[in-house]
Amino acid sequence: MWDQVAQCESSGNWGISTGNGFYGGLQFTQSTWNAYGGSGNPANASKSEQKAVAQRVLAGQGAGAWPVCGPRAGLTKSNGNATSYSGSSHSSSNFSSSRSTKSYSSNHSYSTKSYSSNTSSSYTPRHSTGSYSDPAPQYQLPKHAYQGNGKHVTVKGGDSLSAIATKHHVKGGWLALWSINHKKISNPDLIEVGQTIEL
Repeated sequence: MWDQVAQCESSGNWGISTGNGFYGGLQFTQSTWNAYGGSGNPANASKSEQKAVAQRVLAGQGAGAWPVCGPRAGLTKSNGNATSYSGSSHSSSNFSSSRSTKSYSSNHSYSTKSYSSNTSSSYTPRHSTGSYSDPAPQYQLPKHAYQGNGKHVTVKGGDSLSAIATKHHVKGGWLALWSINHKKISNPDLIEVGQTIEL
């Protein structure tokens, strides 16, 4: 089951670290990894260690921790072998940092200018409905309006706006790509595999 989730999350690359804040085959944030008993960087951990931590995340947060890839793979607590972990306390709230909701807002609104949460905790969830203690990044569209070139690219596992902009020599970098696609991408740190964006 976890291989299917990893195939969706990272194209099955268990050692992936693209600089987008998510690591390893199952795309953990560092703080979620630490909160559920992982040590070091998830991208440097063995496949079996990543699966073991994922089983604990699954027990604590459910399949919603992977809101796109969990359902695609048919992940459940049962078939994912969820195992409980008592290393730290975990709370849940309305806050979501998932790629599928595209919002850091506690009321799940869609916004391109600010992200906020009224909750706090000691860890950052990966694809889940958990709490977030650090302020979310503040992004504002540039004052200069960038124009796309009419060409499109489909997001693949491990892609980021920065990597796509570099690969396709987009003048203005990731910020220009986000500006061009801001109606589809509310948070430039969270793009979805399979999503089509204009260059």
